Amino acid sequence: MSKQITVGAKVKCKMFTGPAASRLFAPDVVYEVDSITEGGDVYIKGVPHPVTGWWIPSRFDVVDEPTQESAPFAVGDMVTPRTSILGFTPGMPYVVTKVELVDNGFWRLIFNADDDGQARFRPADGFERYEEVPPEPVVEVRRKLEVGDVVTATTGTLDITQGNTYVVTSAEYDGCVYVRDDIGDENGLLAADEFTLVQPPEHAPVSDFRIRKHGARGEIRGTPYATLEAAEQAITRYMPGTVYEIVAVQVVRTVKVEQETRLVDFDCAA
Repeated sequence: MSKQITVGAKVKCKMFTGPAASRLFAPDVVYEVDSITEGGDVYIKGVPHPVTGWWIPSRFDVVDEPTQESAPFAVGDMVTPRTSILGFTPGMPYVVTKVELVDNGFWRLIFNADDDGQARFRPADGFERYEEVPPEPVVEVRRKLEVGDVVTATTGTLDITQGNTYVVTSAEYDGCVYVRDDIGDENGLLAADEFTLVQPPEHAPVSDFRIRKHGARGEIRGTPYATLEAAEQAITRYMPGTVYEIVAVQVVRTVKVEQETRLVDFDCAA
């Protein structure tokens, strides 16, 4: 049921039959009722009928007047333009300082003054709410394990026990390392990502560099090289297609073994 038309009501024309109505009214434009005759016909402010001055009320529908609650944005909202607008950049946030209703039910936004000290007015329908894009999560890259690293096993296998602490005995290669447990037993080639670094190694000065075949275990032999560059140069003369490791030899502790001396009284012993 259509709302009753009263003086001052805002209306839209819905019937454009006849030359006068089609020429004087436009779709979606809001008009105001200036007065009503005793018979119920209406006078539209600024748009008189060219013959009678009034219009039949069935040509119009009453429209609800916009209220501040129906505004698309509120003071303090952060918005961004849908497309490029003079003085505004899409994707950048702008704070609404005032929202105003202008003619024909359109809203406009007012922003802080620009560099010239002039407040900026823009139609509200050219903006949308600004949604801050969360920053990309920082993916921490695990550093490769090094000789001397103290690590904790995060999983359990036949060779290692989950939660136990181990010492890395070979530099990580292709995602794998050798580790040693607390009683000195060296375990097989294991996946480096199965361990969590407990503390970085306390590097002792490197005395020299040696070359050994990848995966070799036990005593480090071979020609000592004073620098890493010298060892790398030497590898170029080795058999192609074979994988080698350059091992840094570090003196971590110097221990002197004293021979125990025992006095035996052979006469008493006899």
